[in-house]
Amino acid sequence: MEYLLLAERLRVEERRLIEAFAALGCSARLLTPAEIGSIQFGASSADSEPNLGPDGGTIISRLHPTREASALLWALESVGWTVVPGALQMDVFARRDRLYRELLRAGVPVVKTTLGWGTSAVMRAADASAYPVEFLPLGGGESGIVVEDREGAEAVVEHRAVLGREHVLLVRHGAALAEQRRLLIAGGEVFAALPSGEADWTVDETTPVDRMIAGQVSAAIGAPLIDMCYLPDAGNAVVTVLPLLSFRSVQSAASDVAAAIARCVGRTEAIHG
Repeated sequence: MEYLLLAERLRVEERRLIEAFAALGCSARLLTPAEIGSIQFGASSADSEPNLGPDGGTIISRLHPTREASALLWALESVGWTVVPGALQMDVFARRDRLYRELLRAGVPVVKTTLGWGTSAVMRAADASAYPVEFLPLGGGESGIVVEDREGAEAVVEHRAVLGREHVLLVRHGAALAEQRRLLIAGGEVFAALPSGEADWTVDETTPVDRMIAGQVSAAIGAPLIDMCYLPDAGNAVVTVLPLLSFRSVQSAASDVAAAIARCVGRTEAIHG
């Protein structure tokens, strides 16, 4: 069995996944979006087969959640490829408003967030929140920005409105990283981590609360591979939910995230195969 890792480039994580699949007796290789041939909608798969070779296997998306990534996954599924996570799940990841809607519909607590349309509405939402305030674009693959005071907020909002023609922003209190607890979810396997710097995380023992929240979020989104953070001291409110892409600071022999992902993909393929 061969697995295709759909990514822009070969990073540390993709190398670890290749090793993990090899340990299971399978092969895996990098597949960049540029390598995929054109996919024609409305045609038979024989007329629009992507350029993946005759023996391609399941595709594991390692793409950031964007509208472009979602469109590519939909196209691949339309010609018969199994993709993990699937296009429908990528749609949820790629739109923060839809992500929050799915979480709230499932009863998962999320950090209080306001959608503001237009500069005035966004500033009113910022003033109603306690500074520092975080501004988030609707795109799930786009990073937010935290501002410490009203003057900084005005500058950011006006800049984005004028140069980026961005009319809608999500506004919420900027929770400090030290307040957050991170969960890496690979099917039924959950890894917990605490911040140990600006980009690093230290593995922590998984608690029953971690497993409960992981199960709730996975069920709400329908995705098997998730990277999320929540606030244990604020009602377990969810802060971020993304596809499980980066795990190098958590990866070790004792917390083998890559192996868990490989096992999860194998189980997912058995279900959809």
